[in-house]
Amino acid sequence: MDFEEKLNNFAELSIKVGINLQKGQRLLIRAPIETAEYVRKLVDVAYKAGSPLVEVVWSDDKNIISRFNYATNNSFDMVSVMERDALEKIVDEGGATIKVYASDPELFKDVDQEKLARLIKKGQAESQAVSARIGASEISWLVVSAATPAWAAKVFPNLNPEEQKAKLWDAIFKATRSDLQDPVGAWKDH
Repeated sequence: MDFEEKLNNFAELSIKVGINLQKGQRLLIRAPIETAEYVRKLVDVAYKAGSPLVEVVWSDDKNIISRFNYATNNSFDMVSVMERDALEKIVDEGGATIKVYASDPELFKDVDQEKLARLIKKGQAESQAVSARIGASEISWLVVSAATPAWAAKVFPNLNPEEQKAKLWDAIFKATRSDLQDPVGAWKDH
């Protein structure tokens, strides 16, 4: 089985088992731009499963660091409400959401920690209500990861970058049973 087949299987598992997307259900995907290949597969599978609308909110580690490097001090007392508003709409309509957690594990290592603390505090305050609703399982939700260069380097530091990412994908595929011919069936039999 080649990489493309395993990635398709992983997307199918995420949609059909992970969030059990139902026909007519909207889907919101939040993901780092580095995971675009996987997210595009999620979008395809979701539409094939009958979702009338799949929306993607991208994040970009480089843009986040630019904020810490160049934004004015009061920037860290503000958060974008775009993602929160999208989540509220999905919850209100009984949709589903997937968070692809794959940002650089060292992303905030060299940033001003006081600014980071302010930003986190503000973000938590702004999203508290919708987060509570998601946590109470008012909608189907899934947190999943994908192989990115930063995570692959962290997990497999002794390999070259190309091998690192391939090895991390292999580990993800094995752990999720995406490397099997019928991964959805394998999960249901589990």
